[in-house]
Amino acid sequence: MSKNLIQIKLVDDFEKFEKIKNVKPNIIYNRFDIKFGNDFQLLEINFNNKTNYIAFFICDNTCFLGVYMMEIAQEVFNAAINYIKKNYNVNQIHITQSINSYRGLKTGIHWFLKLPDTFEKYNNLFSSKTRYNRNYYKKNLEKQYKCEWTHIKKEELTEALIEEFIKLKTEKMKSYYENVDLKNFLTNYFCITDTYTLRANNKLIAIIFYSIIDKSTGYCENMAYDTSFSKLNVGNLLYYYSLEKLIARGINNIYLGGGKYKYKQNSKAICSQTYSGDITYFNFWDKLFSIKKFCSGYTRNYQHYIIHFLGIKIKIRKTESFYKYLK
Repeated sequence: MSKNLIQIKLVDDFEKFEKIKNVKPNIIYNRFDIKFGNDFQLLEINFNNKTNYIAFFICDNTCFLGVYMMEIAQEVFNAAINYIKKNYNVNQIHITQSINSYRGLKTGIHWFLKLPDTFEKYNNLFSSKTRYNRNYYKKNLEKQYKCEWTHIKKEELTEALIEEFIKLKTEKMKSYYENVDLKNFLTNYFCITDTYTLRANNKLIAIIFYSIIDKSTGYCENMAYDTSFSKLNVGNLLYYYSLEKLIARGINNIYLGGGKYKYKQNSKAICSQTYSGDITYFNFWDKLFSIKKFCSGYTRNYQHYIIHFLGIKIKIRKTESFYKYLK
């Protein structure tokens, strides 16, 4: 398909706050007005009679591109990257969980859960044995402990609860969480809208965070459980409790993120290959000087590296003007 059919423009500041609501999926990693405030930018790309909106945010020399699980044509994805390369002084574009590939990105996986309109229909997707086991674990837990199942809204979320979450996480990921600064950690959780907890005899034994922006879509931010309760399956019990409550609210699209976790696979979630990382590039002179420094002391190989890294056509090597061209 000809690139001439792609029309791309930057949405002006008066319209971007209204049009960013059209990004799909409508989650925090694509809603840069929520994530970064007023300084985000929004691209409007028309291709094959379809309009896509892609948000981006520039900090120093890095551009963050909001294409998280976005189903767009590869031509549209490439057009967004080329537009940013051409119009902004950046040398790195950061991508998170893109369906589209690009040179420099690393492969990964992502789990997506499509939910029916009732929890009964969702429950019927599982075998009778699975349903029985789930009920058995819940009854067994409630028989041994006084259990409290709680839904906490955004305005009710406290630092004390976050501290309890970090404590649970430290049990399984000590090297990552043991020195976490609470204030810095909280800044990464500004987008949490709903929290579900499970307590046994007033002790927190499981917690799960969600970010829900619109009426149908949610993102599972993180979860943790007390490992001493593993045999009672408390993590799974809270997970399905939260899904039941979300379905009742009309949420039918849940993005679960990556990782090879059995609870995601066992919940009928769909696994997709994704691409994440940094697309790094430099302009002509940046490349030239970096290569010259790299080849210092290897003058006879300088011509070879220039050709290899800058993509100069082979035929230039055979011309007398090659060194004049470089100079």
